[in-house]
Amino acid sequence: SLGLAFIKACDASSGGSVRVLAVPEALPAAAAAGLVEKLLGDLAEHAAPGETLRHRVAASLACQAAIKKNRPLSRLEAEQLLRDLAEADEPQRCPHGRPIMLRLRHDEIEHRIGRR
Repeated sequence: SLGLAFIKACDASSGGSVRVLAVPEALPAAAAAGLVEKLLGDLAEHAAPGETLRHRVAASLACQAAIKKNRPLSRLEAEQLLRDLAEADEPQRCPHGRPIMLRLRHDEIEHRIGRR
């Protein structure tokens, strides 16, 4: 996966810096600097959940790669997203632990769309 390949490609250098030795083929080299900066920011702010550094890095990378709001999806993309979600270990939450699924009663849905 992109996250694990990226983790293996980083090396802790002296003085608290990180040296990127390689980036996954799927990641454009020009995007690597921004990705590393965002990743280090998430780790410094403890914004990425997880018990180990490896888990926190993977969570940060997953969040950065996530589809953001207001991005239109084609039908095929939406269907693939739902298939991927069904196979996830924890499909109810994002990598930061926020819920991505909500259960609404039928009458509440009707009320929200103006049917009641």
